[in-house]
Amino acid sequence: MKKAIFTVVVLTVILWNGADASELSPETQKRLKMLDAQYPSISAQVMESAANSILGTDYDNAVNKLAGYLKDTGADIRMGMEMILQSAFYQAKSSPSAEGIVIDGDGSEWIGAGWDKFDEKGDNPGKNSTLDIVRAGAVVHDGVLYGVIETVKPPSYPNRFVVYLDSDADGYYDYQFIAGWDKSGAKTAWMNDFIKKVYNLSFESDAECGNVYEYAIRLSDYGIDIEGLAEKFNIGVQTADKDFKYVESLDLIPVARSMENLPLTLLLALMDKGVAPAGDSIPIALALANADLYSVCDKEVRKMILADMVKHYALYRKIVTWQESWGCPYLLSSIPVIPKIFWAERHRYSYYYMADAMNIFKVKAITKEIYTEFADRIDVLEAIHALVVKNGLGKTDISVAGGALEDWVHNHRLYLSSMENLEQFSKWGWYAEEMLAKAKKLKGEGKYFQEYFGRLHRWDDFGWINYQYTHLIKEGCFIGDCGDTTVAQMAFYKMAGIAPVSFQMIDLSGNAVYTHNFPGHFDPNLNRWCFYQVPNPIGPGGKDMNNSKVVLHFNKPFPHPWLYNGYYQNVKEGSLDVSASYNYPGEITVLRTMINFLKTGMSASKMEFLYSTNITLTKEVLFDKIPDKLTDSDGDGLYDIVEKELGVNSASWDSDGDLYSDLWELHNGQSPEKPNASGTIALDGFLGDWKDLKGVTEVKDLKGDSKVKENVFDISAFYIYPQNDLVYLGAEFYGDPAKNRIQNIEFWIDAPGRIPSGIWFGGGYEKVWGSYDSFFGNISVQYAPGMWSNLTSMLSERIVFSDGIEAVLPLAYLHYPVWLSVKFLMSSGPKGKEVQGADEADRIYIQLAEDSDNDSLSDGLEKEIGTDGNKWDTDGDLLSDNWEYWHGHDPLSAKSPSMKEKTALDGFAGDIAALPGSVTLDDPKGDTLLENAGFDIASVTAAVSGGMLYVGVKFHGDNTGKYCTHYGLTITADEKREYWIGSGWDSMAGPDLSQALWITKSDGKGGQWPAIPKMDGAMFYAKRDAEFVIPVAYLGNPIKYSIKAAVTVKVKENDFKWMDDAGELKL
Repeated sequence: MKKAIFTVVVLTVILWNGADASELSPETQKRLKMLDAQYPSISAQVMESAANSILGTDYDNAVNKLAGYLKDTGADIRMGMEMILQSAFYQAKSSPSAEGIVIDGDGSEWIGAGWDKFDEKGDNPGKNSTLDIVRAGAVVHDGVLYGVIETVKPPSYPNRFVVYLDSDADGYYDYQFIAGWDKSGAKTAWMNDFIKKVYNLSFESDAECGNVYEYAIRLSDYGIDIEGLAEKFNIGVQTADKDFKYVESLDLIPVARSMENLPLTLLLALMDKGVAPAGDSIPIALALANADLYSVCDKEVRKMILADMVKHYALYRKIVTWQESWGCPYLLSSIPVIPKIFWAERHRYSYYYMADAMNIFKVKAITKEIYTEFADRIDVLEAIHALVVKNGLGKTDISVAGGALEDWVHNHRLYLSSMENLEQFSKWGWYAEEMLAKAKKLKGEGKYFQEYFGRLHRWDDFGWINYQYTHLIKEGCFIGDCGDTTVAQMAFYKMAGIAPVSFQMIDLSGNAVYTHNFPGHFDPNLNRWCFYQVPNPIGPGGKDMNNSKVVLHFNKPFPHPWLYNGYYQNVKEGSLDVSASYNYPGEITVLRTMINFLKTGMSASKMEFLYSTNITLTKEVLFDKIPDKLTDSDGDGLYDIVEKELGVNSASWDSDGDLYSDLWELHNGQSPEKPNASGTIALDGFLGDWKDLKGVTEVKDLKGDSKVKENVFDISAFYIYPQNDLVYLGAEFYGDPAKNRIQNIEFWIDAPGRIPSGIWFGGGYEKVWGSYDSFFGNISVQYAPGMWSNLTSMLSERIVFSDGIEAVLPLAYLHYPVWLSVKFLMSSGPKGKEVQGADEADRIYIQLAEDSDNDSLSDGLEKEIGTDGNKWDTDGDLLSDNWEYWHGHDPLSAKSPSMKEKTALDGFAGDIAALPGSVTLDDPKGDTLLENAGFDIASVTAAVSGGMLYVGVKFHGDNTGKYCTHYGLTITADEKREYWIGSGWDSMAGPDLSQALWITKSDGKGGQWPAIPKMDGAMFYAKRDAEFVIPVAYLGNPIKYSIKAAVTVKVKENDFKWMDDAGELKL
């Protein structure tokens, strides 16, 4: 009966068979010898690859291509080749006899051959330091397994040393070799054959015990056929006392049957396929990224991996060409080899599922079915790249691109964690009740678990992109928790040409809100790994989490199959046993430090170090050297410690004086130390580059007019600048509001004449002024008076603040209006008592397009839809072209629509006069309070139809560009009830103006006019004319009406008078 293996596979050791160079042409061998001078051991390694590869590579062609490719002696390609070749490792491992290894118990010669496995001191069960393993090494040569075990102190007698062998890599031991010495120093050795069930066989061991334990086992002497071994078989070692009462085990060691360098094999295969772009390290990255997956696949899948690598390269070129087409300043082709490896890997996140499937289906290697399910498929990546392009997720500023990519995935995700987590989140107020209700409903429908690929998966256990993309196409969303979301986000990063990495934060107190998985990305212009997601340090109930301990891990690809070491370390922190491994390094820190690390990012050199070294839970090596307080002296968004690393002036936000901030220039691929030509608008929180440009509209604001005395943002000026398909918004302040907390930055935007007509754009809730910040704004759209709906972001709208506030909004939200009006305000004040509009600037109106007939359809749009750009009513039905177009009617047919004794509220009052029983009263020209101020009433028309009172007011001349306080009606109903009705507050004539009416009724006593509380359906619309529509029920359903129309203007501060009023109209 075979003995079960009980420890974890962690280490690779190599068996070298040697290679025959006779199949390579003399010219190829000559090229290889020449390459040896630059890359030691490359010729021997190529011959080893040629002797073992199953890919059908033409090695003469491959070496010829490789020699040409390696003419580039740049640092990046040289580093990549050194990572592939691992020459020192190869030379040490390929022939131990050449290194002078002698089985004599000395062990000093093993330093040259390399130690393969380390173990913690002090963990021997018998507390015996002479049997307490600290490190062990093993190599195989010419059918002999050589090994060494070092203990804390040199071994003493009596003792036992054990070597196990799992020859077919099925997870069970097949052979056991034991050697030991009794108290007198006499050696005893025996073996057990678990396959034949024969035990206590003679073991003529070449083993010595001195400073260390060394051994050599000629495997064929014990009936073990070298060629019959699995491609990777396992060994394990143990130490024990004489009676095996206290046994210490070292984790298992997978052993390869040949010294084939798999990354080199893949690189040569790529060269043979023509993937050899001069000066580009991408073939090296592809080879390194796929090698460890290749090492555990069957022969069919190995060939599939090569085919997919060639397709992946074609996709890489497609992405780079796309980036070049729009001037991307962070080209994928320009990044170093290590970030390219992170971009090129297709399985690190899903490897757990592959290993799980191998166990479920009881296979020894990854099969086609497992590979195509769990490794990122190239067709899926192609489809995701198409989504990136279609949705405009490629942004010039890489930090904006990161936000756009991550938010797009968030906006197309159904968040589902465990029910326990969701219920806890709901209690804390982190997620809306409807999310929990939806989860309960889905669970009730039997969707909490799903049988898939051989086992049950919970709805947040689908962490591979092929499944997630299929779910997006079929169901319209990704599904799962933050880990599943990160999988999708990383795929989107890759397909936008950005190298991603994933991080895992674990809260030691068990707070699920602060256990989170999220991506980072490589910014080649900053030469750093950066992060879009930074957690809020405020926990449930407002608890300050800054000093809470957390563990931060990151997931790195395997650097090379030869170097794979799953060495893990456990640290006891309170009641929690924290562990990390070579490919999942981490560090225990506090939330404040972790947040500061995420804000500053990780330098490329630190990632290079971490990628190639075995660091786990070592304090102050990974993330814990970041200061508790970050300083950004110049407020440009680059912390001083980063500016120092980059060699940029931390005392000036604009080091070169070109009015573009240092951060913006770096993010956009420009030099912060070399002035750039003006013309581009930088959204960086500094307005100097555009506020004085031609076409910018500015409104000044009074100093000291804030409605609050605490947490004050005193607006000095507000700017608006339309450019192409965007509108830029900016604001500046009196003084410095540093350390003041923003309740909301708000832009109230009207697109008159459109549906939707109004937008609320803003954000910044709870952000503190005084340092740079950038975020996507929230958007709500008004579809009808008082009816608002939140919009899914287009991912182009953004708000930035530093010295001032800058924001940008796509005009597509507003359907490219003729007119645009914007009011800016800040909401602030005492904590918990913030005031909306604590300070606000006057509304700005701007005209964006030509509109010859003033109907709010631009001349360009009228030409496109076929209406007459010189007539507001092309078909002559008294309904404006604009109203018919936006309400889905035909502006070219007088029969569309049939109004049935109703009117269109469109700012053209002619249709009111066409109602049955309408009455019109003319008003003389030139009887206004002020000259040349407009609003000279020409006529008032009124009619009652369908339970509504319609009133239309026409004017002499064009009022465009002129301001009034409000439009008003005074109505006497049945000669006894008096009403005042008004709207159009502080508005400019010209743009469409649609507002609800304000209705008040005289109390008939002391001059009080209380408002009627419910006014649904009472509306006002102004364009060329002014129109009022009022449900007659609000007026008591009168029989008789006396109507007087007026327009009010502000003569001076707090002094409002009628500009003009019409005579009394009787209806």
